[in-house]
Amino acid sequence: MAARWHVYAESVVRLAATLVLLGLLGCVVVPPQARSLLAQGRALLEDGEYSMADFFFISALQADSTLDDAWYARGLSFADQDEPGAADSCFARALSLNAAHHPSLFARGQLRLQRDDIEGAITDFSELAFLFPGLPDGYRGRAWVFDRLGRIDEAINQWGIAIRYAPGDPSVYQERAFAYLRSERPESAAVDFSRALSLDPWLSRSYAGRGEARYLLGLFTLAIADCDSALTIDEEDADAWYTRGRAADYSGQIDIALRSYRKFLRLVPDSDPDVPVVKTRLTRLDH
Repeated sequence: MAARWHVYAESVVRLAATLVLLGLLGCVVVPPQARSLLAQGRALLEDGEYSMADFFFISALQADSTLDDAWYARGLSFADQDEPGAADSCFARALSLNAAHHPSLFARGQLRLQRDDIEGAITDFSELAFLFPGLPDGYRGRAWVFDRLGRIDEAINQWGIAIRYAPGDPSVYQERAFAYLRSERPESAAVDFSRALSLDPWLSRSYAGRGEARYLLGLFTLAIADCDSALTIDEEDADAWYTRGRAADYSGQIDIALRSYRKFLRLVPDSDPDVPVVKTRLTRLDH
């Protein structure tokens, strides 16, 4: 870490000297230099070096104040640091320079949804769908909004449109599958989870979700197998342990049920709504 900071410090000193010299000479830093500064800032942002990253973003903007990607990158940095107001301001600045800046519209929509600004979020995502009708992001964002509002059928419809434009994206199938679960359509959920897993066999949440769907369909052996697959990938998946316990319980596999219920209780807080049910069931099984 110390060695890396030393390298960054040397880069900063060289950069500052270069900018000062160019300013004294009356030179304007050309856009390629601004892009280079932006790239360095992004690399630092990926490492979680927020202060250093922001220095490079500001330097890039001093070189080219119309660089919408730099305003967007600053917005992401502020969002990561839980400074939503500053992030929103940066995304707005990027969009004032380029009203069709796709990543800023998408990121601002996500930020606004997190802040429960439903109107702002649906506006950003709808504009994204209007400007880029052949891309999935606007429809996906609208699905998130409708899902938040409890308008599940509309959300499922929007995820369907997103899938039409991104049939190779497993995460969209997974999102729609969970919506099917919430709307008590386990068969459709199982189909979508299977599609997601056919595209990415390492999606632990899809294994757990399909396990829940199969449990609801009465396919207890398959449900346990799916939960086992989920837990092989992510041993701390409380939902998978809970579903595994219920499936084993209903199919008479008491030892598996007991172990699964106990693991579930170790992973969740006492405030979890399923805790009282599990504790009651454990008491009965133990006797």
